[in-house]
Order: sequence, then C-alpha cells, then structure tokens
Amino acid sequence: MPFIRYSDIAHRDPFPGVRGRYFHSAQMTTGEVSLDAGVTVPMHSHLHDQMTLVLSGRLDFTLGDETREIGPGDTVVIPGGVPHGVLTKEACKLIDVFAPARTDYR
Repeated sequence: MPFIRYSDIAHRDPFPGVRGRYFHSAQMTTGEVSLDAGVTVPMHSHLHDQMTLVLSGRLDFTLGDETREIGPGDTVVIPGGVPHGVLTKEACKLIDVFAPARTDYR
C-alpha cells in the first residue's frame, strides 16, 4: 500500500501512556507516536535499528549510559540491541522508524 493515512490505522499502545499508529513495508516499520506528559518508557532493547524524530514536546532520552534532553527537530539513532528508554517532561509527538520491520507491531 503506497499511500498511508495515519488516521485510518488503529492505535497500538506499546507502553502505558504511549499510543502509536504503525505501518509497514517489507523492510521497515514507521510509526506516529504520542506520549503523555510524565510517561516513563522503561529501558529496553530490540533487534531493530530505530530512529526517533521529535516533532513536539521535550523528553529525557537515555541511550546506553547517556541521557540527553531532546525536543522538536532532534533525532536519536538507536542501533539494534542497545538499551534505551525515555521520561517525558511534557506531552510529545514522535516519528519512529524501525528496520527490519517490526512483525510484533503488525
């Protein structure tokens, strides 16, 4: 399906306070993700490479042993297998991209 309208995709809630709409190609998954203020996404890892682009809001993003406050226009590149997590300082909207495709998000 070459043209996607996010509003046509059902929400998936991968963590409490996190809502995403994900679509997939054979090789990658992309998601529009909303996080409530004060949400903690616990440290976790997965085999997928991930890139996260912040559209709005501010959050503390931990990647491995480093934590940085990031906001609109910032991107985090997360190699597969590297532990990462977040604490939102305010409500956030993100774009997440994963490769290979996340079959668990289908």
